[in-house]
Amino acid sequence: MDCRAWKPFCVSRSGPKISYLLFADGMFLFAETSMEQLDVLRGVVKLFSRVSEHKISIAKTNIYFSKNVGTDLHDQISTNFGFIEVNDLRRYLGVPLIHTWLTKVTYSYLIKKIQDMLSGWQ
Repeated sequence: MDCRAWKPFCVSRSGPKISYLLFADGMFLFAETSMEQLDVLRGVVKLFSRVSEHKISIAKTNIYFSKNVGTDLHDQISTNFGFIEVNDLRRYLGVPLIHTWLTKVTYSYLIKKIQDMLSGWQ
């Protein structure tokens, strides 16, 4: 597989490109939204499964599209990949995965929780 075929997600015009994030019990893959990239990602998932000997759980796997992707294209990709399309990534390890503008209020609950924990240590 040619790793140059993967077109990662651009955070901003001049920002870094992200292709994946790995966690202890999960993985996020980022790619340009196109049918060509669907084939590349399908190959990556297949290769990952074979090399790691982990089976990908279709029931636990979601696909999320930015609001710049047309409905027809994301329907076509969702159908071809077989993953469940979601409009919100919800939480990962208890932290919300937010894909809108962040404000101080966004994480105020988390700051409060940490402050409460720290005050219990004193």
